[in-house]
Amino acid sequence: MAAEAIDKILTQEKSWSTPQNAFERFFFSIGLMTGPNAPWYRFGFGAALGAILMWAVRPSFAFTDQGRARPWSIFAPTDPDSTMIPWWLLPVGLAFFFGVFV
Repeated sequence: MAAEAIDKILTQEKSWSTPQNAFERFFFSIGLMTGPNAPWYRFGFGAALGAILMWAVRPSFAFTDQGRARPWSIFAPTDPDSTMIPWWLLPVGLAFFFGVFV
């Protein structure tokens, strides 16, 4: 009897029960889950959202105290303000996640 109740609880799935379903419902509601170019649209949405968030928050690992983006240490190895993680890396990662995994 208890095993049946537990099995019933574990097999119930709500549409918002997992992050994957929540992302899919959100993108479907704004029209980014249908059509052959939907992954590219989600990629663009993720890149724009990530860039807006990075420029709004301006974390110190990617921006200087004056608010300018730090140069990438690969292209400016002698610059003391350079960073290993450029500001655009997180928006690209978010865009890749939205475009490929959602």
